[in-house]
Amino acid sequence: MEKTFKVIGRDINTNEKINGIGFKSYDDKLIIIKEDLTEHIVSRDSFRIIGYDMPGEFENKPISIMQVYELHNALMKTTIDYLRNQNIKDVDEIMFYADGLLESVKYGKWNACTDSNVTLFGYENNKRKIAGYSI
Repeated sequence: MEKTFKVIGRDINTNEKINGIGFKSYDDKLIIIKEDLTEHIVSRDSFRIIGYDMPGEFENKPISIMQVYELHNALMKTTIDYLRNQNIKDVDEIMFYADGLLESVKYGKWNACTDSNVTLFGYENNKRKIAGYSI
């Protein structure tokens, strides 16, 4: 199954419920893009990202549950140790993404074919804010 992003909102003119596969925002307008690529301006109060369809799973998994667990733990330990060693106290959340990993794994280092980003969040004046990011 292919991943399909899903959003919903209400058309600002008709109040009709709009289901979409994407969105964009500019000039104080929020626009949902439907599957047929038509665009509809929706009210910000009605807009929700409702997720995406998950792809199917490998029949013959290329990584064991234990390896996933170990990778997860290594990422967490690296993050916690770095924040602690750098005395960074106000970061409460991290989002990490990478794709195109096959070529970088093949060459043993991060290559241009691998896209990655990381965003760090924290709280300031009781509001969630971006503390830093790298693309």
